[in-house]
Amino acid sequence: METVAHTRYANSVLPALFLDSAAFKGLDIIRLGTLRDHMISPFAQGTWHVTDRIDVTAGVRANVQEKSGQFIRYNRVPFNSGYLTENHTLPSGTLTATWRPAADWSVYAAASYGEKSGGLNISAGAARQARLDSLFIKPERARSGEIGVKAALADDKAKLKADVFLTEIADFRPRATTSRTSRPT
Repeated sequence: METVAHTRYANSVLPALFLDSAAFKGLDIIRLGTLRDHMISPFAQGTWHVTDRIDVTAGVRANVQEKSGQFIRYNRVPFNSGYLTENHTLPSGTLTATWRPAADWSVYAAASYGEKSGGLNISAGAARQARLDSLFIKPERARSGEIGVKAALADDKAKLKADVFLTEIADFRPRATTSRTSRPT
């Protein structure tokens, strides 16, 4: 991916009203970004029929990736990140046990773990002050558990589904900025 961004601020009082600074008045900022992403993701999943009423399903995946890129900004606070590279192996897995106490009823319990790809931020405006580390985005990690029941009622004319679940996320990456600093929160 190649990006070119050119921002031109009006030569008036408007930039100061929104950006809390007159320094943007009449300013041009040019930013260039390059991002390369290579990935392979082998996986396997299978079901073991323990009995006629009990199944256990398990699956695993390893997302192996290399991300590399560069970020250059001209004009206001010039910056060149140099060519950056990061490598990750992101594991994920799931385990589900299902019990069918009657023909139209099933009860299940599931647990899973997964990691969502991180990356490089090739548009970080504050990277010069925040150091190169601010351009690396950590992978998100999620663990979850679920217990539920499913039923077919009235000769399969009505379905009942209910469950309880919990998901814990680490290194969550919200996509929000504060209006004062224009930095991610």
